[in-house]
Amino acid sequence: MEINKAKELGFKSVVVASTGNMAASVAAYSAQAGLECYVFVPENTPRGKLAQSLSYGAKVIQIRGTYNDAANLAVKASEKYRYYLAGDYVFRLEGQKSAGFELAEQMWRENIDWVIVPIGMGTNLSAIFKGLWEYYQLGLIDCLPRMVGVQAEGAHSIFKTDNRKHNTPRGWQAERSEAMTPARWKKQEKFYVKPVAKPNTIASAPNTIASAIAVGDPLDAPKVINALTKTNGAIEAAGDDETLRAQQLLTRNEALYVEPSAATTVVALEHLLKKGKIKDTDTVVCVATGAGLKDPATTLKVLAEPPTIEADLKEIERVIKGQLFAIRAGGVKEREKVLFIKTPSKNALKNLVKKEFSLDLTAHDLREVYEEVKYFIETKGKHIAKADLQSILEDAIQEKHPKILELVDFEITTSQKRRPHAKVEVKLKGKKYQENSEGVGPVDAGISAIRKILTKQNGIDFNIDDFNVEIPTTGADATVEVTMVLKDKKGNQVVEKTTSPDIIVASMNAYVAGYNELAFQKGLK
Repeated sequence: MEINKAKELGFKSVVVASTGNMAASVAAYSAQAGLECYVFVPENTPRGKLAQSLSYGAKVIQIRGTYNDAANLAVKASEKYRYYLAGDYVFRLEGQKSAGFELAEQMWRENIDWVIVPIGMGTNLSAIFKGLWEYYQLGLIDCLPRMVGVQAEGAHSIFKTDNRKHNTPRGWQAERSEAMTPARWKKQEKFYVKPVAKPNTIASAPNTIASAIAVGDPLDAPKVINALTKTNGAIEAAGDDETLRAQQLLTRNEALYVEPSAATTVVALEHLLKKGKIKDTDTVVCVATGAGLKDPATTLKVLAEPPTIEADLKEIERVIKGQLFAIRAGGVKEREKVLFIKTPSKNALKNLVKKEFSLDLTAHDLREVYEEVKYFIETKGKHIAKADLQSILEDAIQEKHPKILELVDFEITTSQKRRPHAKVEVKLKGKKYQENSEGVGPVDAGISAIRKILTKQNGIDFNIDDFNVEIPTTGADATVEVTMVLKDKKGNQVVEKTTSPDIIVASMNAYVAGYNELAFQKGLK
């Protein structure tokens, strides 16, 4: 609807502010219409959403700030450069109201009691309501469902009034002539807006994993409140952890993989059932607004890493009997929980792993995990959070081969104006070797020294094909997870993942582990 209007009005370029989903749609239709498309998104928008817009040829600009900062900038850019402002929520509303038509038609002759919709800018909920309202005015449906808006807890800005004085939302006035107060509604709820963040106020920005609805001051709040008021609806807030649990509930019970923002509707349903507002006999529609593949990184933060094994049936048996699939990751907040400040006993560690992760460690794996926990605490001075222990567990339960190459120790010096220098000591086939080297960075210097030793001793020659670093926890002392893809001259490839509070240690250990895996595959001893 909006892109057709842009062409009709003679515009050559379109600009839109978005948390990701709207951007993909505008970029797609702009490409089809041959219009230049500029997309403004908040910094750290999920890469999966940006990939869609970029693939359609949109010119994406990340804005340091909130969605509202991006939206305000889009307005200014449209005025200065004469771009068509997409997502201005006028023509878009007319296009999106067809979702309300579809709901009514799919439930033809059956009354819907409740419709639950996630709120970012609020346009989708108000558009669905508009479609249902028009069908009701035309006599095509007998009654209006009660609308429920759900926001992320960290971006909660629309509230039910408690009879105190509050700011009236921008431009909103109650349309008393159209107010609906059916006898079955004992009292009509009222709502108000309290923005989470004002433009250019980063300190109070929305804080939630539900990126698509991370909007602290919805532009369409007046229309949302109009819909909630006319239908005597409700507003709910969903916490991050319960949102991720709802996401898993949908995947495992309904085979629906939705992004976290869409799963908030199930959280709202649970809340309203507990409050007794929604009855078991009511017909409820939860609008799931986005597919999970748009933001898989958030899902993976709370899921355990799958075990990696050789193509051997005995290894399958080890994984199944060892219940390695039983590792249960924690919620977003739970992952930051500190489990150990001092090195625990092996028995205490075993019991805690059972309690926190539902995993019974074998004697061998317990030794591996214990030594790593001890290293984190005593050598690196790192407190063990739940996410740290999960990373250690995931690393420890992987299949281990005899260590042909071992990293004994290393020392690396670096500065801003000099190339890093590394002095490395390894043990190769039981014999110690030392070597010095320089590199572009500290990791490169350390690995270059190891490669020198391997070359001199006729070791396996291989290169780093890919290198990725992830940080599962927050803070300057966060644990890092390094994944390294190594490939030899014949194309043999291995993937190794290691964990450490030190990125250089994790990287060099991954390289050494890769050598040992390639050596095993080649049958070297």
